[in-house]
Amino acid sequence: MKSTKFILILFTILICLLNGTISRAQKYSSALLYKEINNSASSDQEPKEILTELYRLKNKAEKYALSSDTTLALLYHKLGLYEAKGNYNNPNAIAFTKKSVEINTRLKTGSNLKLLAKSYSNIGFYYKDLLSYDKAIAYFDSSSAIAKKYPDMRWQIAFNESHVAYLYFLAGDYQKCNQVSTLALQLANKVDSAYLDLLNQKIQSLYFQNQIPEAISEAENCIKIATQINDQYSLASALKIKAMIYEKNNDLEGAKKIFKESLSARIKSNPNNPQKIAQIAGDYSDYGKFYMNKLHNFTEAKNCFLQSLLYAEKDSNLTKKLWAFNNLMELNFHQKKITEAIQFYHKTISSLNSIDTSILQTPLFKSVANIGNKDLSITIFTGKAALLLQLFLSTKNEAYINCCVRTCMLTDSIITQTRHEQFGEKSKLYWRDYTRAFFTLALEASYLSKNSSSAFYFMERSRSVLLNDNINELDASLQLSAEDAEKEQEFRSAILLAEQQMANMPVTNKGYNALQTAYFTQYAAFEKFIHSLEVKYPAYYQYKYADAVPSLQTLQQQLALNRQSFVHYFMNDTVTYMLAITAKNTVLTKLYGQTFNKEIVNQYLGLCANKNALNNTFSEFASRSNQLYKTIFEPLQLPKGKVVICSDNFLLPFESFCSDTLGSRFLLYDYIFSYAYSATFLLKENKTGTAKGNFIGFAPVDFNKQLAVQSLTNSATALKNSAGNYNNTLLYTYTDASKKNFLLQLGNYTVANIFSHASADTSGKEPVLYMQDTTINLSELQMIHNPATRLVVLSACQTNVGKNATGEGIYSLARGFASAGIPSVSATLWQAEETSIYTISAQFHKYLAAGLKKDEALHKAKLDFLMANIDNEKSLPYFWANMVLIGNTDAITLYNNNTAWYFLATLAAVLLVMIFVFIKKKNQILFK
Repeated sequence: MKSTKFILILFTILICLLNGTISRAQKYSSALLYKEINNSASSDQEPKEILTELYRLKNKAEKYALSSDTTLALLYHKLGLYEAKGNYNNPNAIAFTKKSVEINTRLKTGSNLKLLAKSYSNIGFYYKDLLSYDKAIAYFDSSSAIAKKYPDMRWQIAFNESHVAYLYFLAGDYQKCNQVSTLALQLANKVDSAYLDLLNQKIQSLYFQNQIPEAISEAENCIKIATQINDQYSLASALKIKAMIYEKNNDLEGAKKIFKESLSARIKSNPNNPQKIAQIAGDYSDYGKFYMNKLHNFTEAKNCFLQSLLYAEKDSNLTKKLWAFNNLMELNFHQKKITEAIQFYHKTISSLNSIDTSILQTPLFKSVANIGNKDLSITIFTGKAALLLQLFLSTKNEAYINCCVRTCMLTDSIITQTRHEQFGEKSKLYWRDYTRAFFTLALEASYLSKNSSSAFYFMERSRSVLLNDNINELDASLQLSAEDAEKEQEFRSAILLAEQQMANMPVTNKGYNALQTAYFTQYAAFEKFIHSLEVKYPAYYQYKYADAVPSLQTLQQQLALNRQSFVHYFMNDTVTYMLAITAKNTVLTKLYGQTFNKEIVNQYLGLCANKNALNNTFSEFASRSNQLYKTIFEPLQLPKGKVVICSDNFLLPFESFCSDTLGSRFLLYDYIFSYAYSATFLLKENKTGTAKGNFIGFAPVDFNKQLAVQSLTNSATALKNSAGNYNNTLLYTYTDASKKNFLLQLGNYTVANIFSHASADTSGKEPVLYMQDTTINLSELQMIHNPATRLVVLSACQTNVGKNATGEGIYSLARGFASAGIPSVSATLWQAEETSIYTISAQFHKYLAAGLKKDEALHKAKLDFLMANIDNEKSLPYFWANMVLIGNTDAITLYNNNTAWYFLATLAAVLLVMIFVFIKKKNQILFK
């Protein structure tokens, strides 16, 4: 009885508790919570006060065990927002907002997709402040994908895309920034602040891609609109870009005036807004760099940097704070205040929570790889390397120079990561140019530490890496299915066509914007397709990013096999580094700008290319030739024989140098020269298709009148003479030498020879090769898919001339063929003398067909020509030093269509012998 009574009491208590809970739940519901959430924030409240109220509501919701619905999702969304605004605690903000997302996405019915779009966008914003740019972009993209379903959320898309564009800008992918902002501008339904934010992102990207006329035009347009609608913030951004353009053009007084106007407008734009506080910090940073680097006014620069730090700390903006510390480090370094510079370096690195607590410690790459702002991380560690170099010079302590080399290795890894994360070549070319000073620093560290291995590594990293990337992509494409490979080619063809259309249309044309939008849309789809291939085909990803530099020892082993020497040159305005490599030794030397520079290079090339000047002032040529020999070749102490020249942003015909002062002892007599884009390119194993024949030739002879070029009357005969050295040949002459036949057929033959005109200069205009009907642009050579061709001989003018891209070399027709996967190209350095080129080409092919290696064959052809003309005008280098071999020097393996007949004949003979033996044995048995 007692136990029964006890159970009844417990049951009664439980019922009461349940009734109480139900009663309390009835008193407080999601509807009431929603109302309180909306009343929790007012304009006169501080973010921390609002956050306190939101935490009270969170506790209340938990107390009453409210169900996980969209109201609770809104509460967590708001908690995340005010954790960021009030406490500047982005990790907490992310955690709360992800909780909101989790609730919202878990609801089978009644989910609030508009809130979800806002939550994704906010998470993207928080990750941006944590420098996790990849994650930020992914969340912004998720937000936009939802927002596109709702016409009234176009503002959200504009907000997201503005930040995505800015993140690509911060990551240094200016081409992608331009693409995103341009496409987003097309979505804008009104000209407002969001529109101007996107326009300013576009202007900045144009500036950093060096598209200055378009940038200044758009900046003036933005200034006009911002003034009309009184948007001081956007006005400040446009003015700052305008000031930077004035600075680039060396109008320093104009730049100074506009920088001041920009800063004034920014401060007027509501300096209490967190986003605008951070931007003021950035403005002071840029203004300070202008004072430091251009006006050399270190006092004003310091004031600006301190103001930048003040605003950055006010907003708790990590990126701006790091820039302020780094700028103060650089300023003190300029003033030779090394101790103070080191202190600011420590402040910078401690803000990153790095393990690098000492100047002599180098952080692991993985500890800094997630910093989204690559410009910032590259600048920080380049600055550290410069500090270490200076400490070594002042103390002679080798620990400093060794750490400097390690720091340069780390910085190079960040640069490589930056390149891999970018898709467009324009952005990559910007970084090749921007990091040039870093590679100079790295080579100086290698030189001072007498470290030939690191010097070789940095020289390889400093040149033609985009060319090697192209070759890697070709290798990667071989891993695709036929369907995906065809789709990739279709994308490339469409993009190439759009680029050509844009290049031929003035920016001011009314149809340009529509064409550009279509191009960017296509490009974005292509980028998405390529990323899908990287996931779908692991081998594709592996080949695409296989960019390891071969070791110095690997190169030396190859040099021993080929009996070659190899020379690296690295040249900038003030210094040139030379690294000579033989099978057993290395020589690392340094020249200063007054001894060897671009002017000396250009003067010598100009002299070689001028027949009249050589005839009239040969003594000047002899003197310059001998001086170059003594300056950039003799000190390397190379043995006579084969030498591979890997020059940097220049290409000189070394065989024309003279070891005497009279101009009679050309290096051609003692050395066999070839040229290379890099050792990495030279050692790369090319995966080529199967050849249908040995030789293909093109000689248009007479050209379409619209091309306005002279006929090459003797070219068809010269082509026939060259082809006579091979079997299995195919010749296209006159109208058959068309662009279509060229692109379709060239890659099917082992050796190709083009007797035609070419047009190229150093202005940046794309080089072109003339066919009978039209021209072939440099960029169109990429349409030669998976070529079996091992050598292209360009018997045309200036086929190794083009725009010089810092760190990449000359964008010439020769490079275009290399980029298409053809390992060797024979090209010309100046306007060719027709008869000489034809004669040398014929001899070159004669020796190639006889089995000589490519460098030996061209060397022997030149010697034959020189010996035959030793007593006349054609002994001048103008006639014979023009053609050079670039790339692989191995002998050509020729296809022989008689092989099958030899095999069948041999097989038939064996069968006849076997039959004869069989019959003889049978007869012997019968006889017995």
